[in-house]
Amino acid sequence: MKLRAILICLIVLGAGLGGLASLSMSADDAGQDDVDVGVNKKGFVWNIAKDRRVEKVGGVYQPEGEDVYLSRRLEQLQGDIKSLQTQMTEIGQTVKDIKAMLQTSNKTLVVGSSK
Repeated sequence: MKLRAILICLIVLGAGLGGLASLSMSADDAGQDDVDVGVNKKGFVWNIAKDRRVEKVGGVYQPEGEDVYLSRRLEQLQGDIKSLQTQMTEIGQTVKDIKAMLQTSNKTLVVGSSK
């Protein structure tokens, strides 16, 4: 739920930050790895995700294990989430600063107009 709230805030505030283009996996790329298409790596056509690595084990090329692949992807996702949390913290601080500045300027205007 907290992640959903963060993502909604980023979508709302995304225009000022250049959008969510900094994420390593965009909405356009999300469905493309699910397509059942061969990927040419190391001279062979593999039915795997485009970003999945092929390694040589015992003299035979094979895709990296699913556990290794998913672990790498989840670590990448965790890094993206941490980056988004940092950006949200910075945005929150900026909003607080703007509110304080507006409150200060409103007090100044009220004091200045009463003279």
